[in-house]
Amino acid sequence: MRRFLFYLVPTAILVLAVAVMLSADWLKKPRSQAEDVGYYLVQLDGDLKEQSWTEAVANLEKLKTAWFTMLPRLQFSIERDEAVEINLNLARLRGLINGRSQAAALAELNEIRTRWHNLTQ
Repeated sequence: MRRFLFYLVPTAILVLAVAVMLSADWLKKPRSQAEDVGYYLVQLDGDLKEQSWTEAVANLEKLKTAWFTMLPRLQFSIERDEAVEINLNLARLRGLINGRSQAAALAELNEIRTRWHNLTQ
């Protein structure tokens, strides 16, 4: 029995660790509308193309809320640098929207979208 536990415990820990690290794709799926990062990226894209700056600010806040809701679930499955980069992109996007710079804001939003889609790869 002791020998069985000697092999079972480390194996179970390794299997659990691998499962957590590979679960980012499943954890990235939203559980409610309020944490659907992809939806808010699309909404923000439309707002920026139409130059609806007040709606863009509102959707950016919803996007940030969704991102910070998802981050604790994803933190063990993604690299820390990617999460930090998305945080920086969101901060830059806020400044670009406040400055009403459509082209730069769309470029920054596209970078956020690319990073979001590449999180699980």
